[in-house]
Amino acid sequence: MLKRLNRAPNDVALQYDAARWLIDHGHPDEGIQWALKIVAAQPKHKAANHLLATYYEKQGKQGLANFYRVQAESP
Repeated sequence: MLKRLNRAPNDVALQYDAARWLIDHGHPDEGIQWALKIVAAQPKHKAANHLLATYYEKQGKQGLANFYRVQAESP
């Protein structure tokens, strides 16, 4: 995945895959940074917003979880 990201650093699909993998494999801080990078560039990116909402909900940060959930559900 790192090689693919190096070849295509602006590929949002790869960035999302990296974020998800990092969170799922015990590197949540790095994964969240990737997800935040995605939503900074594309605020309505449903998958990244959903990933952030789920993560923050598990952390007990309901305000952040709700914010990203609303973003994920908006058209």
